[in-house]
Parts: sequence; structure tokens; C-alpha cells
Amino acid sequence: MNGTDAKPGQFPFMVSLQIKDERINYCGGALIGARWVLTAAHCTGMIGEKSVVIAGTVNCVNFDEGYQESRILFIYFPGELPDPEDQNDLALLRTRKKFVQTEFIKFLRYKHCKVSIGNKVQIMGWGIYNKGRPEILQWAKATVNDFKVCGSEVEQVSKEAYVCVRGNRNMSVPRAGDSGSPGIYNGRIFGVAAVGLLLPEYGIVILIVCFGGSNIQSSRIMNGTKASCGQFPFIVSLQSPDERKNQCGGTLISANHVLTANHCLLSGINSRIVVAGILNCVDFDKGYQTSRIKSIFTPGPFSNEKWINDIAILLTEEKFIKTRFIQFLPYELCQVSIGDEVLIAGWGTSNEGKPKILQWANAEINEYEICGSDKPKMNKDALLCVRGNVKISSSRQDDSGSPGLYEGKIFGVVSMGIPSPEYGAYYTLLTTCINKMSYAFHFHVHSSSTSHQYSSNI
Repeated sequence: MNGTDAKPGQFPFMVSLQIKDERINYCGGALIGARWVLTAAHCTGMIGEKSVVIAGTVNCVNFDEGYQESRILFIYFPGELPDPEDQNDLALLRTRKKFVQTEFIKFLRYKHCKVSIGNKVQIMGWGIYNKGRPEILQWAKATVNDFKVCGSEVEQVSKEAYVCVRGNRNMSVPRAGDSGSPGIYNGRIFGVAAVGLLLPEYGIVILIVCFGGSNIQSSRIMNGTKASCGQFPFIVSLQSPDERKNQCGGTLISANHVLTANHCLLSGINSRIVVAGILNCVDFDKGYQTSRIKSIFTPGPFSNEKWINDIAILLTEEKFIKTRFIQFLPYELCQVSIGDEVLIAGWGTSNEGKPKILQWANAEINEYEICGSDKPKMNKDALLCVRGNVKISSSRQDDSGSPGLYEGKIFGVVSMGIPSPEYGAYYTLLTTCINKMSYAFHFHVHSSSTSHQYSSNI
């Protein structure tokens, strides 16, 4: 299959897992974000305090100029520890340092894909082959085969979760070398090397990352979880006055001001009330407080086509009183960049339905195009793509208006959730609208009977 040495920059997402200063590759992986590496779960058995991720080099012994390395902070699994009879041999590594993209270091974001028997794929790694342990990254073209082609040695593995790939003899993947290395189909990761066969067939059993569209998407890859009492005392729920059902989220930025999304109030101020001091948006917690909305302040008219001006500040009729479970988070200038880790929260619909309890997760700022959208005229300067856990992925009618937090400050509010395998959400950046508020705070005011300019300080 014409396996050969990789050239510098040919596979800039490829990383080597090593013990610091030993310069011996023990597993491969794919860099899917500034601090995220996709690999095989069974590789994590060797990870310890001295384990490092090496990026930006094709030589795993004598590193290329400009290489970067980081220790490993956390490990996330889609389920229990790997078992050959199931599909859990996947892991996401969270690195301590951010990798910076260069000519030789790039992120290969995960996107849903599917492979079938006969598809031509690419395989790669630093695994041991019949000439020993290579220093230079090897790669080859290969073919997806019928599962039985890989031999009886792997009959016990789940045929729904794995696929048999055969390529060049030099590219056979032994357990100690190429495990965790990505399989690539049409520029996307379809799986990671799980079991290499030291047989005349020289096949690779690869765990399919995207089998059934579920594995990496429905797993708890970002540790999304239920919020605890008092964890987010500034988050509020916007609801119908006649029904205990979350419609949008928001943030208490003062005793009687709520930051949310403009499109949440398109039906008018009488269509919503603000509920504070709750985790459960249906069976309210003891001590909750509510208020009707007096008026709305926005930077301008909301555009559904361009998705602009999707920020609103609500002036409530009643002032909320601070308690242990009700607090204010005043706005402070906050700048975020691609690769930054942020925190997202809300009551939005997940793949398990509509939760009653507030959910939260860690997430990451991504390039705008990663989230995908069917609205080509959207204002890219005003929106950020944020991707996190499936459960916390925002949908239009549920998590809209909920805050995105960076280092304890609000960087934006949910504008649009993308109900697709990528499970991203677009957040409207506050800096594109609130800069006006930071200085003169000039906003259009929309109430039941008026529309005028407003100047104040919160």
C-alpha cells in the first residue's frame, strides 16, 4: 500500500504520547483542539505525572524545530474503562498547556463521518513494524475490509464499534506502538487504532469514533453535569407567566437588570417573567423570587437573517433581593480567543429531552465555521462558535440568552444552537454591543408603549 515516511507538516494534527525526556513513542493521537487530544483509552494506562503530548514533529526521537509539548491534566472516557467486547476504547486528553497552531501544528476538529467496506482511508503512526521501531512518522493508504479479514484473534470485539482496515505490512499496528493513532477518511477522523494484528494479514482493528453517530457525541466528553445549589446564583429562567417551563436563560447583572438575548422577547414583555434563585425550572426551589418585565433595552432591532443585535437588558418591575442562591454578576469587559476554555450553562434541550435541573459544562471557543449554519448572511464579527457537551448544546428556544463565562466574566449570550452532530452554539459577543454600555450605555428602549433612547449606569 506504499507506506512511507511522512513529510513535515503533512499530518500536523498527529501527536505522540511519551514519557518526558525518554523520547520513545508509546501511543499516537490526534490534536482536535488547542488542549484536546483524541486517542485510545487503553493508552491511558501508561499515563502518569511524567507523560507528555508531543506535537509538531515527524521525528519522535529527535524532535523537529518548533515542536511543542504539554503534560496531561485530565482524561475523559465515554464510558467505563475499555473492554474488548464493547466500544469504550476512546479517550480525550485535556492538556495543561494550549498548543499554538503553526505550519506544523494544526487542529483537526471532529466532524461526523461514516466509513463502509471498500473505502480508501489513510493510516499513520510510529508503531513497531518488521524493521523495528521507526523514528519518522509512517503513513499509508489502506482499505476498509470485511471484519473477518482481520482474523479470528479479534472475534470477541463489537462489530458495531470496530472496523477492519488493511494496508501496508509496515503499517500494521501493534498494541504498544500505533494505538490511539487516527484513521482518516476524506480529511476527517473516522476512528482510532485499537488492536494491531501481528499476523500475515497485517490488519488493524480500528474503533470507529462515529459509529451510529453516537460515540463521541453522546459520551460525557466535557463532563457536563447538573449544577449544585448556589453554584450559579446569577442565572435566571425566563418563563411564561402561566406555565412553569423554561423559555430562555439570562443573567442578573443588578438587582433589577437581566442580560439575555434580544430574540427571547420578540413576543413582547408581557409574555415573560423572570424567575431567580432556582436550579429546578419546573418545581421551583424554596426561596425563589419572580418579577415581571418593565422594559427592554437593546443595541438595535434584531435581525433573524443576519442575527445581529441579539443582546437585551431587561428592566424588571421588582428588585431582586440577594440571598445565598440569588446574586448579581455585573458586566465587566471580557475578551476571548479561539482555544479558550469557557463555561456554559442552561436548561436547554439535550439528547435526553428537556432537563428540569440547570446543566453546565466546560467548553471551548472554536473557529466560526466549526459550528455550521444555514444562515449565510450571519454577522461573523458578532458571533462566536462554542462547542461543549451534548447535554449543554443550546437550542434556539431553550438555552437562548444564557451566559457564557470566561474567568468569571460574561463574554456572551446564547443566540443560536446548532441541532446537528457537531452540537455547537453561537454566542453573541457582548463586546460588539455592550461597548456602548461601557461608556455611555445608549440603548434603544422597547416597552409596551414607548421606544426611546436610554442612558444610565448599572
